Amino acid sequence: MYALRLASCVYTSDRISGYFWHITDTHVDQNYSRTGNAQNMCHEDLNISESKANNVSDNGLYGNYLCDSPQYLINATVLSMKYIQSTPDFIIWTGDNLAHIEDLDVGWDITLESIRNTTLLLTSTFPNVPILPSIGNHDSFPPNILPTDNTTSNIYKGYLEKGRWKDLINESEWSTFVQ
Repeated sequence: MYALRLASCVYTSDRISGYFWHITDTHVDQNYSRTGNAQNMCHEDLNISESKANNVSDNGLYGNYLCDSPQYLINATVLSMKYIQSTPDFIIWTGDNLAHIEDLDVGWDITLESIRNTTLLLTSTFPNVPILPSIGNHDSFPPNILPTDNTTSNIYKGYLEKGRWKDLINESEWSTFVQ
């Protein structure tokens, strides 16, 4: 997960400067476990022996570099962003919210729920700050694929409605977004 605070300078006679945040690749994993197997994305092994279960290492509250981000890390990062720069001019959010999982049971509902959770976290932490979202390759189901047939507009409507991007995108731009 990356969160960057960038200073943007506009060169005018007054030399005005401003700030924005760029947040990307959060890859939130709702199945992250501190006692999970790091070789299995920090998920609990269902077939683990009792003797092995007693010898579990701690992946940490903020995660393990071998695994995707626990929600706690995302929350702490966004709160740190607010502490460092509470009133940025805008936030660029370039997606990749869903964990690197190959579970075919995930589907669009879980994908859009992950996006909605991050939308709500950002909008509640940075009220009245414009947030500019974009779709990443892990913001679709299956990952890396967005359909090109007649179902596309319904998928983009899902981002607006279930993902709560309607809170981020001007209503006058919704029809363009779903095309």
